[in-house]
Amino acid sequence: MADNSRILKDLLIRTDPALADRINADWWAQQEMVRGARVAKYRRYNVGDHDQTMTEQMKAMLRLKSTSDELNDLNVNYCSVVVDKMASRLAVDSWNTGNEQGDEWLMELMQRSKIDNLEGSIYRSSIRDGDSYIMVDTANMILTSEPAYNGHDGVTVIYGEADEVIWACKLWSVSSQALVNQEEDDYSYSEVMKAIVYQPGRLTYWRQDGALVMEKEEFWGNVGIVPVVPVVNKRDNYSSYGESEIRPALPIQDIINRMVYSTTMNAELTAFIIRYIVGFEIDPMEIMPGAVINLPLTDKSGNAITGIDDETANFLRSIQIGSLEAGDMSQFVVVLDRMVRELSQATQTPIYGAGTSNMSGEALKQLEIGLIGKCQRFQKENTDAWKQAVMVAHKIQGAFATSFGTPPAIDYVSVSWKSAEIRNLNDDLNTLVNMYKSAPNLFPNKWYRQRIGGMLGLSTDEIASIEDMVAADQEDYFEALSIGRGGSIPLV
Repeated sequence: MADNSRILKDLLIRTDPALADRINADWWAQQEMVRGARVAKYRRYNVGDHDQTMTEQMKAMLRLKSTSDELNDLNVNYCSVVVDKMASRLAVDSWNTGNEQGDEWLMELMQRSKIDNLEGSIYRSSIRDGDSYIMVDTANMILTSEPAYNGHDGVTVIYGEADEVIWACKLWSVSSQALVNQEEDDYSYSEVMKAIVYQPGRLTYWRQDGALVMEKEEFWGNVGIVPVVPVVNKRDNYSSYGESEIRPALPIQDIINRMVYSTTMNAELTAFIIRYIVGFEIDPMEIMPGAVINLPLTDKSGNAITGIDDETANFLRSIQIGSLEAGDMSQFVVVLDRMVRELSQATQTPIYGAGTSNMSGEALKQLEIGLIGKCQRFQKENTDAWKQAVMVAHKIQGAFATSFGTPPAIDYVSVSWKSAEIRNLNDDLNTLVNMYKSAPNLFPNKWYRQRIGGMLGLSTDEIASIEDMVAADQEDYFEALSIGRGGSIPLV
């Protein structure tokens, strides 16, 4: 896959020459090439396409085709386990804008954006690649998940002094085919790179087909924002870009793969007793449990030999029957188990059943605490990203997406994450019920309904419908009570 960092450099120079000069476009493009190569490798390892260093003899022994360098399936893939375990603990519990109209607008935005799928895609991508992006689609007025640049396509951004995005580019490819020879059904294929460059107040659309050409330009007026919000994993104070959660796992994963190859070959060569016979031939089809193998002496014509002369006696003395003892595979198993433990500890990811057989309960508890700590770190680092994404969507809808209506005024957005710990649902429900019984006026009934309904898997609309039914029941009760009291309800 060709590296397209040169296209990124040309786009930066064409759209913002001053910025290109200030950050040194050549140096920036080189850094993007390096980051893109790393992201591409992270994605390969996550799906199990790991680097392979086997010789042709090893491939033959493992019955692999010589072309399997491009697609290696003979491995045990723990990289996806690291990504999925962390991503499965991340989810936003609720958003709040401080007023009912704002909350309704925000829920509509999240429902259009299919928030459950959106969250999963954003978190997995950020954990795997180090960076992921939330983009505001102005045409459909939704939030979308965009991948980081991988050397060929994706999104890349440039940060300003205040760590805000001041320039962003979305790069993707469009393939086309042309009929070369109709009789032979022969086609030629070509790839065209397309890009959108986002700048405060300006969007430009580009096409790379031999030459870089701008197709369209749009101005955003006084909006002054870039509708791209980074979701970053492991951001430090020396870089605005993130780091993949599986980066420390890659060298250990390679060692594990090598041990899998060696263990497999050793098992086929020496794991079982190999019996041999020298000077005679036995049909393998005659060897089965409980069978009696007869070895009659015959001459070249197949006739039984009844008399034994000196030549036959010497031949019989040359026949040898023996066996090669099974090899010791315990060291391979020990090393493989140890490497899985090392990967689990390096990534703070509990991999139960594999690599944990010799770990104490306290060690497993520390791994679980480490996983929770990683999730809490991610939540703290990216709470502002969700707030920013909502405020950007609010501002864009108010300025451009008038077909969706004017959004209500909101002063702030608060984000509440679900706990990263594995919790017992019954215990949590009982806690809320006991809180309501012991201190019914501590929180309003709506607060209890929202949390209990969320634990039971009810949607926001279903919870609101239940609230309406409760209110209707109360009205019926008081109406019946009023009639029963002769048209009035005593105050005392």
